Amino acid sequence: MADIQDTDYFLIDDDGVTKKVTALNLKDNMLGDYSSKKLLVNLSDYSSRFIYAGDMRNKLLDSHWMVIESGGQSYKASGTKVLDYLGPAPVAASGEDITTSFYEISNRFISSPASDYTGAYDVGEVQTNFQGTGRVYIGVKVTASTTYYNDVPIAGIQILQGSTVKKAWIFNTSTGGTGNGWQTHTNQLYGSSTYGFPVTPLAASNLYYNSVTTSRGTGRFTWTSSTGSRYTGAKDGISSTYTSQAAPVGNGQISQSYNTYYAYRETSGSTRYSGAVMRSPEYNFQGGEILRVIHAVTGYSGTPMSQYDTLYVGVI
Repeated sequence: MADIQDTDYFLIDDDGVTKKVTALNLKDNMLGDYSSKKLLVNLSDYSSRFIYAGDMRNKLLDSHWMVIESGGQSYKASGTKVLDYLGPAPVAASGEDITTSFYEISNRFISSPASDYTGAYDVGEVQTNFQGTGRVYIGVKVTASTTYYNDVPIAGIQILQGSTVKKAWIFNTSTGGTGNGWQTHTNQLYGSSTYGFPVTPLAASNLYYNSVTTSRGTGRFTWTSSTGSRYTGAKDGISSTYTSQAAPVGNGQISQSYNTYYAYRETSGSTRYSGAVMRSPEYNFQGGEILRVIHAVTGYSGTPMSQYDTLYVGVI
């Protein structure tokens, strides 16, 4: 008996209507769109019954058989052949769910001098369980009571698989460096003092976006070198070394590089507890990737930002 091919057809019952679906489509979606669709299975005593697609791996036996079409002809495929084709159930990717809600990733609050911060950047990380084509979303929420002390420099974002850098966006030029494909929403997203970013990643994905530029605004992200406010922001970004070299995780890990840029949200004139969001170009996530955010939550010690409710990351 020949092996089942991806282009062969299974017959599914879709609310009483028999439809053809390719073997590959069924395999890829049997736990998703087709999970509640029924397939007719023949038993060893020649009786038959329906099994839901989502239950195939658990309820289909080696002694069962099914009718499958190939090239306009029907053939019998044993339960063994069908199970061999479907393979084992996919293993859920390890990592955090940062798709349902944003994840707060800042390391600490840094008390900044009167001029722009010149110290090393912190690096925070989170592992995502997201699989498929998606984007990285970065959000900054204003938590300082004096809102203009809430400029948060973001020097770059890395995606790693294990210890290998798979993608890096280092925002170190006036056009965004390797992150010049990033986009920003341009309006403030009004929130509250309750912990969490004002919107979900799904809601953020449905907003409209423009390219990040050097134009400033309270609802958008900007490429900059230094900021206009005292006691907040940073003087420079980081070098291009980290487009390929993994950023070490922890506080004060990456020195600033002279005359380079970074991304930030201008908060002078912003509304307290509001958020702004930017997003990456599309990326194909395999599941289990590690995101590292190179950042500095720099502000005035008299009216500090919350180190637990300021810098957010999501994937969708």
